[in-house]
Amino acid sequence: MNRQGWIGVILAGLLGIGDAAAQPGGVRLGAPSEAESAPERLPFKAPPPPPPALVIVNSRAVHIPTTIPPREIVFQRPASENAVVPAGGFQPVETDPPGVLTQDAGFVPTQSQFWFGAEYLFWQARGMYVPALVTQAPAGASGTDVGGLSNPATSILFGDDRILTDFRSGLSLRTGCWFDVCQNVGIDASAFWLGRQSENFTASSDGNPGLFRPFYTDAGTSQSELVAFLDPNVIGGGVLFPVVAGAVTVNATTDLAGWDVNLRSNFRRDDVCRVDFLFGYRYLRLRDTLGIREDLVTTSVLPEDPPLGTTFTINDHFETTNEFHGAQIGLTGEVRGERWFLNWVTKIAFGNTHRETLINGQTIVAVPGIGSATYDGGLLAQQTNIGRYLNDDFAVTPEVGLSVGCFVTSNLRIFGGYNFLYWSRVGRAGDQIDLTLSQIPPTPPQGLGRPSYPNAMTDFWAHGVKAGVELKY
Repeated sequence: MNRQGWIGVILAGLLGIGDAAAQPGGVRLGAPSEAESAPERLPFKAPPPPPPALVIVNSRAVHIPTTIPPREIVFQRPASENAVVPAGGFQPVETDPPGVLTQDAGFVPTQSQFWFGAEYLFWQARGMYVPALVTQAPAGASGTDVGGLSNPATSILFGDDRILTDFRSGLSLRTGCWFDVCQNVGIDASAFWLGRQSENFTASSDGNPGLFRPFYTDAGTSQSELVAFLDPNVIGGGVLFPVVAGAVTVNATTDLAGWDVNLRSNFRRDDVCRVDFLFGYRYLRLRDTLGIREDLVTTSVLPEDPPLGTTFTINDHFETTNEFHGAQIGLTGEVRGERWFLNWVTKIAFGNTHRETLINGQTIVAVPGIGSATYDGGLLAQQTNIGRYLNDDFAVTPEVGLSVGCFVTSNLRIFGGYNFLYWSRVGRAGDQIDLTLSQIPPTPPQGLGRPSYPNAMTDFWAHGVKAGVELKY
């Protein structure tokens, strides 16, 4: 073959002209369209074109512009098997622009930023102790200490026990808000009021049986003031001589209220549970009153006794008001299911109890045909202890609460629960009574100057169940 023939064969091979199948070991020649239409005859498959890169924005896939700077794309592992994954095995996700908060992993904040709740309370508070205030003895009982606490014939009608111990109704209100959409920091405030409870006692007699007000002398002996009495020793022979008739009334009240406000900071949270710190201020107020009143009329006609028909009105009044102010810390948390929740709170406050005690007494004597006179002092409230007393003491007030409820709607839920509140140092009205007397009005103070102000303190608690509703928006 001449030079021109070899050149023609080489050009034909380069241009794909001719039938390579007819040439053993040769390359099949043909048009480019034929080679492209039969790729299966090639010794390998051509790789598919790479898929376009995608990003996920608001749950929709969009193409990544090729001009996006690399710093705006973060590569993460695929979210699912169906995710489009580019070469390299990672899925590009567009990051949030500056200033946009990203949700914490495993926690989806709600749109509720404010809440308001109201609770019905059915609580019991620790009762107030009162000493023996009214006693009774059978008609004809005798002895220098008749009606006194050491006389075997004496029985106590009122006192030497705790009073105001029944359950009572109350109301609690709670509100608050979060300062940020992720519910990291907020404010929480609550207030409660436990309805006033009263206890009343009245006894009256013409002397059968006998009524008395017991006390002790400076020497420690038991004595009593007569309220209604028939004296068997005046005439003798079993005749009961009338001395005095009357009635005695005891009225006692107590009421409790308080509020607190706390900064609330998240400590831990996930899909079903969260725990928050509480830092704040607590206020509590406990007020007691105790009044004893006697209305007497003389029935004796003896010249040494007050004129027949003379009346005596005797009043003793004791009142205490305790106010607590203190710094508070605590923890509160909640566990939630699909339709139910469990909420708990524990708080403790350290601060000062400011205590105010008022003691007052008065005796009014009215003599028929002559007139009336008023004296300072009753029986247990006299010039030696009448006054206004102020005291301050360090105190601790812990509280725990538990609630269980369910969601009525996404914004409304109902619940029931239990609370316990403790107060370490308070003054109760009944504890400020001194049963030791140096004199009886209108006799001026003498001896040891009793009764005195004991400045007695005790601890206090209140607990009970609750039922409420809470609205979030």
